[in-house]
Amino acid sequence: MTFFKSKAPGQKFIGLFVIAAMLSPLQSFADYKVIYQDVQKTDLSSGVRYEQHLKLTNGGWININVMRVDLTNPNVDIKPIYPDAGLSKKEKLTTLASKQKNLIGAVNADFFDIKKGTTIGQIIENGNLVTTGSTSKGGPPTVMASLNISKDNLAFVEYWKDYAITLSNPKINLPIAFKNKPYFDYSWSVIFDQSWAKQSYGNTLKKPIIEMLIVDNYVVNIVENGPPMDIPAYGYVVSSVGSTIETVRNNFAIGDPVVLDYSTDLKNLDFSIGGGSLMVKEGKVVAKYTTNIPGSNPRTAVGISKDKKELIIMTIDGRTNNFRGVNQPELATILIELGAYEAINLDGGGSTEMLVKTLGQTTPKIINNPSDGGERRVHNGIGVFSTSESGALDQLILQMGSTKMMIQSPLNLSLTGVDANRNTVVLDPALIKWSVSNDSGTVINNQFIPTKVGKSTLTAVYNDKTISKEVDVYKDIVNLDIQTNLIQLKSGESTKLDLIGYTANGYTIPISATSVIWTIPNNLISILPDGTVTAGTRAGKGVLIASIDGVKKYIPIIVGADMTLLDDFNQPNGAITSIPEIVTASYNIIGGSKDGTMAGQILYDFTNSDQTRAVYLNMNNGGTVINTLPDKIGLDVFGTFGNNHWLRAKVVDAKGKSVILDIAKNINWTDWKYVEATIPRDLVAPIKVAQIYMVEDDPVKRDSGYILVDNLFAVNEKKNDVVVPKDTDKLPKIENMKIKTTAGTNIAVYGEFNGTETLVNDENYKAVAATLNKYKYTYFAGTADEKMSKLLPCDVQASSYTEKAVDQTLIVTMKSINNSFIKADPLQWEKFLARVKGFKYKNLVLVTNHNMNFSDKLEEKLFAEQLEKLNAAGVKTYVLSGGQSNGYDVRLKNNATIIDLQTLNKYSGFDLSKQAAVLTMNLSGNTIEFQVKPLNFIVKKPTTSKLVKAPSSIFFKKIRTASPIK
Repeated sequence: MTFFKSKAPGQKFIGLFVIAAMLSPLQSFADYKVIYQDVQKTDLSSGVRYEQHLKLTNGGWININVMRVDLTNPNVDIKPIYPDAGLSKKEKLTTLASKQKNLIGAVNADFFDIKKGTTIGQIIENGNLVTTGSTSKGGPPTVMASLNISKDNLAFVEYWKDYAITLSNPKINLPIAFKNKPYFDYSWSVIFDQSWAKQSYGNTLKKPIIEMLIVDNYVVNIVENGPPMDIPAYGYVVSSVGSTIETVRNNFAIGDPVVLDYSTDLKNLDFSIGGGSLMVKEGKVVAKYTTNIPGSNPRTAVGISKDKKELIIMTIDGRTNNFRGVNQPELATILIELGAYEAINLDGGGSTEMLVKTLGQTTPKIINNPSDGGERRVHNGIGVFSTSESGALDQLILQMGSTKMMIQSPLNLSLTGVDANRNTVVLDPALIKWSVSNDSGTVINNQFIPTKVGKSTLTAVYNDKTISKEVDVYKDIVNLDIQTNLIQLKSGESTKLDLIGYTANGYTIPISATSVIWTIPNNLISILPDGTVTAGTRAGKGVLIASIDGVKKYIPIIVGADMTLLDDFNQPNGAITSIPEIVTASYNIIGGSKDGTMAGQILYDFTNSDQTRAVYLNMNNGGTVINTLPDKIGLDVFGTFGNNHWLRAKVVDAKGKSVILDIAKNINWTDWKYVEATIPRDLVAPIKVAQIYMVEDDPVKRDSGYILVDNLFAVNEKKNDVVVPKDTDKLPKIENMKIKTTAGTNIAVYGEFNGTETLVNDENYKAVAATLNKYKYTYFAGTADEKMSKLLPCDVQASSYTEKAVDQTLIVTMKSINNSFIKADPLQWEKFLARVKGFKYKNLVLVTNHNMNFSDKLEEKLFAEQLEKLNAAGVKTYVLSGGQSNGYDVRLKNNATIIDLQTLNKYSGFDLSKQAAVLTMNLSGNTIEFQVKPLNFIVKKPTTSKLVKAPSSIFFKKIRTASPIK
């Protein structure tokens, strides 16, 4: 998130946007209920701890990353980080971090004035003033605060003041308005050193200016309206405009000794960096935010403990599929929960980013989820540094991809070391000694190769330090899952396959590609040991077969596409326009294309408006013609300076119908990338690609840059008409299961039942109802239509969370929307988690319309963790899924046996008279038996149109939504 563009610095710096924010009422705090939370903590170094707080609330997921920094620890230092090329530049936070020694963590920091290309706040580093803040200079109250650490290591937040800075010689004290801020709109003097740039502005301002070069506290040159001056490493330039030109001209001369002096308040600071509003004061949410950034957004903030000795550096993710972000009152509340007595918010939105170097890592990694899908470039950040020298080895760290594996399958191992201050200690591989318990395997080249089934303990010894970890080794699997249903690649393209095996008890095991026997049709692809698949030069189709332990997985492969080059951008082919008119843009054909020839350069400047802004490349002659309707259009795009904007195209068909295509939601890549957009099938050929354009609707994303475009293609995919055999597994077959127990409780379960467009007559409904009502309980894993509901004494569909105990089995129903329990009702999770805790039954049966292919991967992880707990406690879990199936099938996933149920609706593809069936269960003690039994559809013309309710003599107990059973 960037901030507003000022109309002018200094006295008139505060724009109307901020004035309005100051006067607006505090937005109401949207209370949320925490349903689940998980906290992970690890020490990054002496005095720095990393924490991840993951919360599931009734408003969605909240992901909080925290670095706690002990300011009293002598091994820790806090410093600003900014580009080596100067404060006028922007860099990705990872780039800034890569140039720092002993950096263990960082976050983005200050808001910035895009028009002027500078941060808004001040920066003080090791007691030295790097740049001043954009203060009010006696105008309205300033709205931006700063995070500060005094020279006695006490942290505090303070609003910026008119700090006095003067340059004095024996004749005069010259007031300095700013340091390293490019503000020349008024009569004042500004200092620039190499922290800003290598040269001063000089006559490039195209306005009267006088500049003094100061070296070693002496004036060595004075130039009026001259070219830019080189700024030496141990000097600075004083640039004066307006009436101060005469003041400098009349009072300074070459050779003058000068003294640069600052306010005492600045001299007392060791560290300072700009931010936004004070969020928390004296342990309470402030009554009014001086910079009000509404909405649920990603956030960056820093809290300070009551004793001012701990920093709580925090990011909160948002604007992603999983994370909703928070508003400012929620942010302040979370800061207080984490221990903040006062706090400040920093730049957020797409700029929110945290880097952390965890134990054993050599460089910091992005630990949060940037909302743009990639990093934005920023002007500065806050760096957390370890100041301790690397010491003797204190602890070994052993990392491995999984603790469950297949026999003879390699497991990659990583052994690293740290000292007492958690600094990385380089290990000599020749001195590492490995051993494996019971001679159950060997370690070669940092890979464990197991040779025996069961538990194996791996031990690494380095000098006098030892570490051990246990792994479970399995002989075979009963099913193989490859996380794709189709491999479709163009020549030279690659994708990566994740292979997962399932043991008989439902455990998941990562499978190495080297453990699988691959059958590749016509050498269409190659497969690396890590599962990377690369398409060859030959186009074609076929079936890829993966075989292991009698289990086979079949995947269709399609390599190649018919690509017709429409435009190579070697000649002028369009004109640029923009909206609104204040947006400036241009279009040029330049060298430097992907293939070494020419490319189209679209330049844009979005800094002058916060409205929706766009720049359009209007193709010549109304558009580039495509005579037949393609599947897609493709384009090579150089995206380094596209700054996460939206890339789209306008296509017009033969009847004048126009459609807008999304080529890329975010231009978030560097260098060249080939991207595509799908053509709607209802267009009439020939069609024209009329426009290629870039758009931004986020009012705070105001920047300038360019992209390059090259090689516009019409793409026709090869059709997926590959006939794929049915996968082979070693799971039990549902059609072979029989109920043998005569005692116990009999239950019927069906998927969705909607026969209004499928069943021929009412007798079919009555026959099905009569069959279902013979069972003690009947469940629908989905909705039951009105006709069926009328024939049953009560509504028994899985439309809410319910529980029913039968002997040693607990039956739970949960509702799903778009393959998510959270989207249907997040409070279902509150009840389910309460039930899992202290679970007292032998079996769990979950009846749901969820197909167990979660749209929310965090929810899937949470679900798998709960079932793993039950599995470890000896509980068997069965999921009866009504997720759109024509028949019955058994599969394993997430430590559960999943039985897909038959579904009846207008899309059903089974023969009603021969294949309609219902799953029945018998629950007796801790034993569950299953059997599929036919449903008696008559399928003939109706004899009556009047439905008759089920006889009252048929007992059917209502399944109620209830509180968790105690």
